[in-house]
Amino acid sequence: SLLGFSLFQQNEFEPAIVAYQKAVDLDPGRPQRFISLCQVYRSSGKTTSAIIALNKALELEPENIESLFLMSDLQIETENLGGAFEALTKVLQIDPENSEARSLLKKLKESSGS
Repeated sequence: SLLGFSLFQQNEFEPAIVAYQKAVDLDPGRPQRFISLCQVYRSSGKTTSAIIALNKALELEPENIESLFLMSDLQIETENLGGAFEALTKVLQIDPENSEARSLLKKLKESSGS
């Protein structure tokens, strides 16, 4: 995991992916490792792979609000507004007063014409 972080900091994305994947394989019970892998995939332009890694983290921590916001961002990047709505709706189920989620949902609805 530390090797992956070091490589990521040097913009060595492919070796960082390999290092983080090995960290995930050794300890698949840590959501943060999947989130780190997600971030490296995202930085290397592999958004679909980033979503897959983030889904693994959310399986382990389904109420992680930061991960849900990251998922909404990734879904917007892939133009999957339904996925973004879903992630933000989950945030509001966990934290009904979350003003950031409310604001983002409003913007998504306005941009989609809903």
